[in-house]
Amino acid sequence: KLAGVATDVLHGEPEVKKSELWKYAQTHNNVLITPHIGGNTKESFLKTEMFVGKKLINFQKHRLIK
Repeated sequence: KLAGVATDVLHGEPEVKKSELWKYAQTHNNVLITPHIGGNTKESFLKTEMFVGKKLINFQKHRLIK
């Protein structure tokens, strides 16, 4: 059995008010829904930028070899 749920993603975004979980959360206190931007921190942006940058460099290296 689940006692509750916490999420920042709902099926059907951005029209979350159509979500069954959203409707349930309106009358129950065991559901926590945060904005989808909950993970937007300086650290997460830096990690994402480094990841994408490394992928781009790797792609360019392999492209130039062929």
